[in-house]
Amino acid sequence: MRKSIYPRLAWANIRKNRQYYKPYILAGMMMTAMFYMIAYLAGSQNLTRSVTGSSAVVQSLSFGMVTIAIFSVVFILYTNSFLFKRRLTEFGLYNVLGMEKRHIVRMLAFENLYVSLLIIAGGIAAGILFSRLCLLILLQVLQVNKQVTWEMPLFAVRITVILFLAAYLLAFIGNVIRIGRTDTIRLLYSSNEGEKEPKANPAVAVAGAVCLIAGYIMANTIQSPLAALAVFFVAVDLVIAGTYMVFISTSVWVLALLKRNRNFYYQPRHFINISSMMYRMKQNAVGMANICILSTMVLVTVSTCVSIYSGAGLMIESMCPADISVSAWSDNTAETQQVLSEAIRSRAEEMGIEITSMQTYTNLAAAVTRRADGSYAFEGANRGMVSVMADVMILQDYNMLYGTHYELQGNEIMHIVSNGISWHSSQLTLGDTTYTIKEKLSKEPAIFDKAAAYAPETHYLVVADEAVMAHLYEEQAAAYGEDASHYNCDLLCNMNGTAEEKAACAKAVFSADQRISGFAEKESTTRDVRGLDSGFLFLGVFLAITFAVATVLIIYYKQISEGYDDRKRFEIMQNVGMSREEIRKNTDRQVLTVFLLPLAVSCLHLLGSSKMMMKILVLFGILDARVFAVCAVCTVAAFALVYLFVYRNTSRVYEKIVSARQ
Repeated sequence: MRKSIYPRLAWANIRKNRQYYKPYILAGMMMTAMFYMIAYLAGSQNLTRSVTGSSAVVQSLSFGMVTIAIFSVVFILYTNSFLFKRRLTEFGLYNVLGMEKRHIVRMLAFENLYVSLLIIAGGIAAGILFSRLCLLILLQVLQVNKQVTWEMPLFAVRITVILFLAAYLLAFIGNVIRIGRTDTIRLLYSSNEGEKEPKANPAVAVAGAVCLIAGYIMANTIQSPLAALAVFFVAVDLVIAGTYMVFISTSVWVLALLKRNRNFYYQPRHFINISSMMYRMKQNAVGMANICILSTMVLVTVSTCVSIYSGAGLMIESMCPADISVSAWSDNTAETQQVLSEAIRSRAEEMGIEITSMQTYTNLAAAVTRRADGSYAFEGANRGMVSVMADVMILQDYNMLYGTHYELQGNEIMHIVSNGISWHSSQLTLGDTTYTIKEKLSKEPAIFDKAAAYAPETHYLVVADEAVMAHLYEEQAAAYGEDASHYNCDLLCNMNGTAEEKAACAKAVFSADQRISGFAEKESTTRDVRGLDSGFLFLGVFLAITFAVATVLIIYYKQISEGYDDRKRFEIMQNVGMSREEIRKNTDRQVLTVFLLPLAVSCLHLLGSSKMMMKILVLFGILDARVFAVCAVCTVAAFALVYLFVYRNTSRVYEKIVSARQ
């Protein structure tokens, strides 16, 4: 054959199959554009130089760039596989008419070249066009008023071209391997090759249920935020594997039960839908599982990132409740508090800054061990990862910080346990003393030791006076020796002056005494936290759009595939008298079943992961579970509206295909 025929034939094939190629090309362009834009922002030198605290944003965007790259490659291979399967009969016909497989491969090479170049060029062009808007949105999220010069980094263009050329080359190699392994007869009659009735596999069903249960148990029994972060991906992998296996095996089993029920099955509205789904359930189940997993990714990503951004104020207040916060470890609280106060007063006077308010307080955090009788003792290790912590503050400091007027006497305490752990007893035995719980705190105090919040179980105690806390200090010091905890003395200071003056004052105080262990200045802390949280929000929206595009395309392709597979069946029904209205009702029932089930299961997955996600949010200073709950509900509502809109429009495509006569 003449070599010049391959390019013309390839272009003619693309035009002929435009119903498949249009969404494939548009989705590919969108993926390319999004990857380019996030690569542009991650590699923008002007952004790094112009925006203070942008390093945290760049780090999160770099992570997102890797995530989108991996997902884009998987997505391209998946959608290419769908296109190839729809054209098997066409390739078989070419083979019968005299084209050898090597000729088909050459034709496919030109098709792949045209499509990949069109997608990459169009995607990069769209990315360049919208990158300026993307930068402005990021600056708005960061609450930055500076002008950042727009640029077109060659790094972003180069890495985008390399990534997507490699992805489409892998897809082409996969097509070549499939053609080489498939004989002519199978190619020619692949569209008429029916699905055998699938059999429910009890082993797969049990394995899927075990994976799901294990993932849910892992997500809901974890107590430590650090442990939640460590096992997050293990739980995700278990749920993904369990979702696929349960969809494949359980769906077949449910349909088989419905089919055995003759009174239910042999009704026109049930017979058509169940029989149609039964014989192609393997494909249906995998498609539904894909949609379910992608929908879950959208819900979890957006809910978490919006929660982080919305809870930034809580994190800032926890890290730095005043203009300047200074901490020091000490065994003599009165002396250390005086040193801190004098140091900040002298530095403020030297710099001509007026102090408007100043407060000092002390707390003690130490590891404890839970005994079999329910009491707690200072035993075991007081370093590294510990299971249980006790964090103690005196009542006078608590009332001063929170503006309350509680009263305690003797061994009376105020108490709460972290991570939502219920405490039903009216007493708590800690060390050699049993304390009476007079008041239960309504929420975990953010002003306590920050490290204690990361333990799986932390008991926050407000005791009557310094003598009670001193007794606990001496008790843990005798038990732990060199590893014993010290008092943590904190000073909170509000002052007039610019952010630069406050930061300089805090640094001067930090270097004034070796006992001072750390400091924080509110405005710089706010800037850093906002930068980090804004990067997560921006990244979350990017990833959500990426997953949503993939979900929409899979739904669209699934509707087309189902439509062409069902068209002959419905054509027979039309020939025996079935009306278009009856066809519409049947298609609505089938499509509704197939596409609303993944949405329902994805909401269940979000609910199952909520406790783990709230633990991870503790690492960002968000202790209030209501923040995540509100964000999750709003995300589910918004996504459900988009999902139903896509479902309604793609179902019309399905109805149009099955209603058309050949």
